[in-house]
Amino acid sequence: MIELIVSDMDGTLLNDKMEVSASNVSAINEANRLGIKFMVATGRGYAEAVPALKEVGIDCPMITLNGGQVFDEDGQLVENLGIDKTTTRRILEDVNKYGLYCEIMTSKGIFSDSSSGVRDTRMYIRYGGHRTRMVSARCWDRVNYFLAARDKP
Repeated sequence: MIELIVSDMDGTLLNDKMEVSASNVSAINEANRLGIKFMVATGRGYAEAVPALKEVGIDCPMITLNGGQVFDEDGQLVENLGIDKTTTRRILEDVNKYGLYCEIMTSKGIFSDSSSGVRDTRMYIRYGGHRTRMVSARCWDRVNYFLAARDKP
């Protein structure tokens, strides 16, 4: 017997209008009626993923940030898997050393060293996949400030 259905969002649960279709809502409700649980697993952050679900009345557990965080159906953080600050700094040093482009997903947003992949001293923060704003930073240690926020009580 099927006990759990897990779905990605982009290209799976969401239609081309970035909405959960009526047929998907119906299927999820029918699965719930049959005692089958539904869960979302996505590369999106929680704040980016939840609006489309709430819009159609779906409250479900979620795996977000490509497995980095797990939330229960009430939106409470259950698990937060991160990379320690020392390892993060080593990775970012190599990224800068080799002139690579990277994005860092955190519970505070998605950070990159440039909007175009060209090295510079700017970082962009994207919240909800919709708005991008630039914040100045002297170095990637600014990213570690946000990453460290998860360690605070």
